[in-house]
Amino acid sequence: MDISKEDAKEIVSQISILLGTKMNIMNSEGIIIASTNQNRIGTFHKAAYDIIKNNLHDYEISSENKVEGTQPGQNLPIYVEDEIIGVVGITGNSEETRKYISIVQKMTEILILGKIRESKYQIKQNRINSYLFDWVYNEDKTKRAYLISKGLELGIDITLKRRLIILRVDDNSNHIEKRIFNFLRLQDSTNLVFASSDYIIAAIKEDTEENLHQLLNSLKEKIVNKDSTINLGCSGQWEKRTLVRKQYLQALKAYTVSKNNKEASIVFYNDLGIELILNNLNYEIKTEITNKVFFNLEDKAIREYVTILKAFYKANGSLKVASSYLNIHVNTIQYHLNKLKDKTGYDARNYKDSILIQMAINFIEEF
Repeated sequence: MDISKEDAKEIVSQISILLGTKMNIMNSEGIIIASTNQNRIGTFHKAAYDIIKNNLHDYEISSENKVEGTQPGQNLPIYVEDEIIGVVGITGNSEETRKYISIVQKMTEILILGKIRESKYQIKQNRINSYLFDWVYNEDKTKRAYLISKGLELGIDITLKRRLIILRVDDNSNHIEKRIFNFLRLQDSTNLVFASSDYIIAAIKEDTEENLHQLLNSLKEKIVNKDSTINLGCSGQWEKRTLVRKQYLQALKAYTVSKNNKEASIVFYNDLGIELILNNLNYEIKTEITNKVFFNLEDKAIREYVTILKAFYKANGSLKVASSYLNIHVNTIQYHLNKLKDKTGYDARNYKDSILIQMAINFIEEF
């Protein structure tokens, strides 16, 4: 076990500022790896070497007994788990340095132990993240038994009933990702969360649609800044012995709809209908359908029609309900629908035409 130069440098900086002392940290070979005197970094410290080699409890340097690479001051070993991993020293006259050296020693040991624990935690998290990637992206059913066994070694039971969610937050505030991780893990200790390069993926405890809606809306309200944008897709129900890859693809489809829909930031796969088809169409087909429906209309007119049509379909074809959404008279909606039919030949109240119109509305939202 050894002290990294980066950790030693940070520790020297923290302690020297706090106590106002000149100090050094030496590694297990007696080399100064961090110091308030930059010129001493990389030089050999004979007193530190002797402490490590001879297992000394301390080594005081005075102007009379100076040894190679040292200055007057106090030097004590750094113990971690009963092992000397380095030496800490403070520079100054003996009377002053004796007051602080024990404090500096303990503070250094505590900070190094914290760094070691943090490093071990990060190593474990990296292993867990790597495992979760394998689990979520696995398409080989023959690996299921292996993944179950490997998961249990890491304290993860992938046989529990869970839903997959994919989310991304457009938020520049600090630690937004960490806050999301903590929120989801606090809801249930079995929730699994990790980040890919594009978004956050979570496997959360299976529950009713109503409870899951409440949970994810709570995440949006409590964690995400009001001025920020969240896009979230949630998979369908857990299926026994089915690869989680299927749920991942469901969540991804719901997430894509959320990303392309300015009104719905949280989308459940179970709520998807025509969107399942629309997402698989290429740009050329989408453009062709949009132009076919809104042919020869100006952009301003298209926006007005889209607003009315969205309210009309949201109200399941009820003019009265749609009018309440838009706060306009029923006759006004009737007038615009008739006008759209006259200009384009498409009737929003006709079943066949309405399918094409709704597709065009969705594509307009994407463009």
